[in-house]
Parts: sequence; C-alpha cells; structure tokens
Amino acid sequence: MADSPDTDTAVLVIDFQNEFVRSDGKLHGDVSDMMAETGMLQKIPHVVRAARDTGSLVIHSPVVMRAGAKFKDEEWDPHAYGAMEGLFVEGSWNCAFADEVVVQAADVVLQDRANFSAFRGTQLADTIRDRGIQRLFVMGFLSNVCVEETTREASELFPDLRIYVCRDGCAAKK
Repeated sequence: MADSPDTDTAVLVIDFQNEFVRSDGKLHGDVSDMMAETGMLQKIPHVVRAARDTGSLVIHSPVVMRAGAKFKDEEWDPHAYGAMEGLFVEGSWNCAFADEVVVQAADVVLQDRANFSAFRGTQLADTIRDRGIQRLFVMGFLSNVCVEETTREASELFPDLRIYVCRDGCAAKK
C-alpha cells in the first residue's frame, strides 16, 4: 500500500466478462481485433492492481440479464444485441467476470444495471458521491456504447469529476 491512500480516485471496469473477453463468448468476435490492437486484456489487470496498491476504489459494472430480459432502451441499440438470445444470462459462464480481474472484498460490484450506462439502476452515483471520488478512470466494453453512455452521464451528474477514458483499456465492436 502506498504511504497515503488515493481514496478520491476510482477505476470503473465495465462489462469485463467472459461474453466479451473469452473466445467462446458470443460477442468476442465483435471485439477481438480491437482487444488485440489495444492490448487491453493485459493492461486492465495492471491498472486494477495499481489502483488497489494505491488505495483507489475499484468498481465493476457487469451486464447481468435474467433469462429473456432486455434493457429498457434497447429499441435504439445500434448493435442489436437485444435480438440475440443468451447474452450475459445471470449465473452463466458468459456473465461471469473474466479471470484476469478477480473481484476483491474492497471492490464495489454494481447491481441491477438497467441500461447501457453503469449509472442507471445501480448505486454508482451514490458511491461516487459518498466516497468523495474526484477522479474516475473508465475501462471496458464497448467504447462506443456502455463506456460512452457512462462517461456522458458521469459528466452530467458530476460536472467537477475528472473523467479519464483509458483508450487502450477499451474495445468496441468492429
């Protein structure tokens, strides 16, 4: 642990789950080229480890869908994932966090996400506010959907929050 903990910084990892990360995942083919290009699979674990070592908060925002459920805003989904069956189904291998970033007891795992933004339906806004987070580093999937929606909403809800999207820690559909 660093001499003085960095308690006003958080790292948000979005959708770092087997569905995207593993070659057996239904969505892996959509992001595999960009994952290889950015090296995100190797970089995200290093960033998370460094965050923990300095006392920063690590927040995980998974997609968890009940069988047959869809996000409320899916009618505008530019990627039509809502039409695919069995994505991120609760309790499934596809929904599980990828092994490269194991959730630890001090981490926050967001629950009940209602759309592409990590804020909707979750405790993310309360976590940022209650923990006095001033810097938020964002990584994960998909750069042009969930990462974008989350960072846009973060900037609207917290105008003074410094938000950093880790370009080489993200991937989008090709």
